[in-house]
Amino acid sequence: MSFSGAFQESIESWQISDVDASGGVVDTNAFDLQARLESELGGVLQYKHILADWDDTRPMDGQIEQLADVIQMLLKGKSTAWNVVLVGHSRGGVLAHEVSLRLASMPNMANLYLILLDPTAAIAQGDSFPRAIVQRIGASGFNILGFNFYDGDGWTDVFGVPISAGTDSDRNVSGYLNLLINHLGHDQFPSEWLSSNGDAYFKLSYLLQLLTSNVNSGAFPAEGESGVYIAKSRARPVHIAGSFDFTGDEFTAEFVVNTEYLSSSFEGSLGEDGASVTANMIMATAYASLKEDRLEYSTSDSSSRAYGSFTKSGFDTHMELLGVYKSNTSVNINGNASVSIQVLNEEVSVDANLDYIQNLGKFVFGGNGGNIPVDKFIEKVVSSGGGIVDSIADFLGF
Repeated sequence: MSFSGAFQESIESWQISDVDASGGVVDTNAFDLQARLESELGGVLQYKHILADWDDTRPMDGQIEQLADVIQMLLKGKSTAWNVVLVGHSRGGVLAHEVSLRLASMPNMANLYLILLDPTAAIAQGDSFPRAIVQRIGASGFNILGFNFYDGDGWTDVFGVPISAGTDSDRNVSGYLNLLINHLGHDQFPSEWLSSNGDAYFKLSYLLQLLTSNVNSGAFPAEGESGVYIAKSRARPVHIAGSFDFTGDEFTAEFVVNTEYLSSSFEGSLGEDGASVTANMIMATAYASLKEDRLEYSTSDSSSRAYGSFTKSGFDTHMELLGVYKSNTSVNINGNASVSIQVLNEEVSVDANLDYIQNLGKFVFGGNGGNIPVDKFIEKVVSSGGGIVDSIADFLGF
């Protein structure tokens, strides 16, 4: 019996990079918000303003996790609990809500405020319109307050014709304070909220009032600098290709992973006579082979290499580092051992006795018992490797 196959897949790995506020492309409203924060909070409250420069032309799943991690890392290790505010417009409102769900069990958060400005889900991108406000999980003691502002009109084209197909918006969200703002167009929500000219709760000044009133009074040590930076979220393509073959009593497989900056490959085989695997990554390689009566390994990179083998009659190991250090160790079943070391091509005298070998055997296999003779130690190492191969082969039906 035999069969073979091949596969190829491309996925995306999202990464966050922090850059100075002068870098990245972010809506100008975000910088207007920063000016207000610095004017009204600077010197009074410590704050950190994170501008999310995310890719709104792609599905947001990976970006949600990355942005939530940014917040969690920011608060990690803080001596006092901080307030967290998430503000988002349009798809950004959906993103802000989804990020909040990842913070449900986060410690060190005093209050969580959510500001959704006409949130709109893009169905074609896999978005889901918010259903309910996040609930605390476990011992998290933070309070939650959410505002959902929407215009009730849906999206329209340049002629004012509704184009709601493919989007989901303009609905109440359970647990939020839902307010219909029907005198504004979709794109006007951010600037109007920032101007603080809106009605009742629909203004930045109300949020700032909440922030300054719901804080502990007194002097606290500064933990990092206040200010703004951009969390830049970008997709990194990952391409995976591979093949496999099963013929008679042997299974072989290989696959290659390519990213923007990295290429790596893996090959392996498994059969009645043993198993082997080889890995290559940039300038590094690794190889290992397990058989009934022999274990072999080798590794190498730009600055070092090592290789060795274990058999029922003994073992040999070799290591080199940066061309300035070399060592060889050889032990056989009769108890003979040799050790050689070179430093800068000069031989270093070594007393080759077996105490360290027997102590190693005692530590690995002896437990609380006595020393294990070197021949038993070698036999145990080799049989362990053979046992691994047998277990895998049995599992696969060889």
